[in-house]
Amino acid sequence: MAGRGRGRRRARRRIIEPIVRLWMRHGAVLCAVVQIATLDDEIRDFWRTIVTRFVDASRARIERESDVDPHGSRCSLVPPSVLPAMPT
Repeated sequence: MAGRGRGRRRARRRIIEPIVRLWMRHGAVLCAVVQIATLDDEIRDFWRTIVTRFVDASRARIERESDVDPHGSRCSLVPPSVLPAMPT
């Protein structure tokens, strides 16, 4: 049973680490876009589209990768319902 826990941690790390690296590499630009999006409608719409695509892709990947574990039981690394919804 402990092996499955380690496998889940490795899977979470495999999913999350590239996102963290992206934010670390481009954090200043992403922060600037978020700030400007509060002032400019065009940037706000652009950013909302980008974030919505990210959330949708993340949800699909979580659902795909957490559907069934190798032992045939349903498991969930992160429930897709915890992903944020974009305000309209």
